Amino acid sequence: MLNGLRPLGLLGAWIVAFGCADNGDDSDGQETTGGGGDMLTWCDVEPILEAHCQRCHTEPQQNGAPFPLLTYEDTQEDERYEMMGGAVGRDFMPPVWLDVDPPVQPLPCSEKQTLVTWVDQGAAPPPANDPSCLATSPVLLPCQ
Repeated sequence: MLNGLRPLGLLGAWIVAFGCADNGDDSDGQETTGGGGDMLTWCDVEPILEAHCQRCHTEPQQNGAPFPLLTYEDTQEDERYEMMGGAVGRDFMPPVWLDVDPPVQPLPCSEKQTLVTWVDQGAAPPPANDPSCLATSPVLLPCQ
């Protein structure tokens, strides 16, 4: 239930947040690798999306979410991962201002850092040797 928010208004706010997003490049041209330099994959961020994003970014979408984020392919369509990184990096997502029950909680900074770093690194797919992510545990990068 939207509880007074119109889907188009939420979509408009999402577009504004994306329009202000940077491209993830550092000013010196170096790739951002978070803590330790290891490349993150879909398996490292999927548990975070499941816990914090898929409540609305599901199929069918809820609370005005403009698209699902259930699979790696969902994040790649129209380079949605870039929109996601911009919105998360600016604390626009998750929408703690949304009036739903139970209330939306902000991302812990380690989970935010993991999501933003994955986007900055190019949003890599699951590893070829573990496409179902069964052998992967969530990665939580140190807060910066």
